[in-house]
Amino acid sequence: MGISHFFNAQTPKSGVTPDLTFMRFPFFVVVPLLLLSLSTNAQSQTFTEVELMEDIAYLKEALYKIHPSPFRYTTKDSMDQNFEILQSKTTSGLTEARFVLEINDLLTSVGCIHTNARRKLKKIKKGTPRAKVIPFEFYTDGDSLWTKRNLLDTFQNLQWKKVVEINGHSTDTILQELMDYHASDGYNTTFMTRLLSRGANLARLYHSYFGSDSLVNITFQISGQDTLAVIPKLRLKSGNNGKGTKEEEAWKFQVKNHFYKEEGNWALLKLNSFNPYKRKTRKFYRDLFRSLEENEIPNLVIDVRDNLGGSISDANKVLKHILDEDFVILLERQKAPTFRYSSFGSKVGFIMFSLKRSVECRKKYAKDGKKIAEFKTRTSGRNNYDGKVFVITNGYSASSSSYLATLLKYKNQAFIIGEESGGGAAGNNGLYYTTIRLPNSKIEVRIPFYWLNYQLIPDKGRGVMPDVSIPYDIEDAKQDKDLEMEWIRYKLGG
Repeated sequence: MGISHFFNAQTPKSGVTPDLTFMRFPFFVVVPLLLLSLSTNAQSQTFTEVELMEDIAYLKEALYKIHPSPFRYTTKDSMDQNFEILQSKTTSGLTEARFVLEINDLLTSVGCIHTNARRKLKKIKKGTPRAKVIPFEFYTDGDSLWTKRNLLDTFQNLQWKKVVEINGHSTDTILQELMDYHASDGYNTTFMTRLLSRGANLARLYHSYFGSDSLVNITFQISGQDTLAVIPKLRLKSGNNGKGTKEEEAWKFQVKNHFYKEEGNWALLKLNSFNPYKRKTRKFYRDLFRSLEENEIPNLVIDVRDNLGGSISDANKVLKHILDEDFVILLERQKAPTFRYSSFGSKVGFIMFSLKRSVECRKKYAKDGKKIAEFKTRTSGRNNYDGKVFVITNGYSASSSSYLATLLKYKNQAFIIGEESGGGAAGNNGLYYTTIRLPNSKIEVRIPFYWLNYQLIPDKGRGVMPDVSIPYDIEDAKQDKDLEMEWIRYKLGG
């Protein structure tokens, strides 16, 4: 049974306390929500069939010639068919927003986290209509959808409610569409559920795919005879903005996005991203590995959950203190027309990048139509760690994070805990990217130049697989449990 309850979104007169409207719902409740504004232009230009066809042809040519492995996970024939399908959708023209979505849908077949399209957003003038976003962060396991965190005090009582529909679109339909928005590396199955469960990602993508007015109806599934209250006033959160009141952990060493502490017979190195802060991170790693050696700590836990990557040189600062011998990865790229499609900024960036890599990659050659450079990292002669290493990964661990996990797993016998990484285990496309701009729509598409071949295992299109898989259910998510760290503490003590 569905019940619609509308409320006045205007702020009450000063001194008037708004009445709460209570209703009893046996199964479902439909709540219309006033949406929050985002700083994006709500207007979107529509392009003609001829303009779109020209952009598609340009994209196809650039992707095929620049990307180091466009047919690694999808055959060329299948990619050609995907481009034909995209062309068939242009007969009546498309808006810029819809064209971006269709391009990203096509690019998922490349199987590369680093390849995606985006609109060039313009500055918003005062008084310009703005796009709206649903005032919730969501959680999904890929099958169901829940509100996770509300962004307004008004909707405190709608936290952790199961969503059945949004504006008449079923949860199944919403997830089916949004799960295809962004590629993971290869055939990974964990990346998109993690992406959609982070921040306002799902709310923003819902607006892009389905559009919405200033009011949106969300249908919640309610068990038993629960009572919900809808307050007719929108009031922004204050203080911690709903992010929880967890006490900050006491870290022994830390620098931006890098944290380290010791607990009895094990230590935790938490890396939220890999940053190119050379001087600061160099000292951070020197201090922590010296501490590990001086305190003779036998177990090191490296947590790269929700770490999308960053500087490979930063990741190598960890590896060089753990691996026993120097290691080499291959940087493979096509013999591509480097500057034909690139934006001016990409051209300048690539010149600077090439100068740097010409020093680091001393051995270069051509093989099977590819340009290959050997990128060698030397291990450290001091403070080398020889204890047991545990690595925690999830679907949002990608790029330099999956690189780190792979090398530790196959060259150090590190124990992997959690879930399959979003980044590939055999290698990934990345290191340097060019940005092409489609001639008519001006949509920007990021394309990597290199395939990083780790030379450790055959490429089966999967991420780094855990030795111990840690599944979560909705009750674990609601209680904000950290099951991987619970496993670590049980296994190692402390």
